[in-house]
Amino acid sequence: MTELAAGGGAGAIDTFVVPGNGKAKAVTGYPSSDGFPFGSAFDSNDTLLVTNLHTPAPGTIGSMSSYTVSNAGKVTPIDTKSTSGELPCWVAITGNDKFAFAVNTGAGAPATVARFKLLSTGSLNFRGLTPERPTEFARTDAAVSGNSRYLYVLSPQVNPQAGGGSPASHIDEYKVTATGGLVFIGKTPAGANLGVGATGLAAL
Repeated sequence: MTELAAGGGAGAIDTFVVPGNGKAKAVTGYPSSDGFPFGSAFDSNDTLLVTNLHTPAPGTIGSMSSYTVSNAGKVTPIDTKSTSGELPCWVAITGNDKFAFAVNTGAGAPATVARFKLLSTGSLNFRGLTPERPTEFARTDAAVSGNSRYLYVLSPQVNPQAGGGSPASHIDEYKVTATGGLVFIGKTPAGANLGVGATGLAAL
């Protein structure tokens, strides 16, 4: 078993081989395909997907990379594609391993969702962007439902309804189409009491 951690500004992906006793062995670092790796997820074939922030400067477009990971923890690059948006953070993968979604967090810029087709080789095929919702400040975490029919994206707010500020923190809801498209179907109601700066999201 191998435990993976995507590195930060050093541009490295660290791996820890974890034997049956559950205790991680020494770390081994591998160069990332692009700068500032951040969010990560595995598909069921053990292909690793990692978002890359690049430098956290305004206007800088990020990317997503794919890797193979051996039983010994060796990380080998496969592909890197632009997410066509700023500060891509979290990755969500459908259960059938066909599609992946990366949230371009934005932090004031358009907070889009980049859509990718996952090829059997581990390569990435960019399928376009799903636009931000009106008045969104930023979007962060993403999770796919257990049946892979729906994608949920957290939209935390920092200044809800104050002085013309954005709406309260909420979760945007999308239907995932057969071709990996996203259709907006709603968001959690205003009375859901998601606090300012809400973070973390999981779906069953």
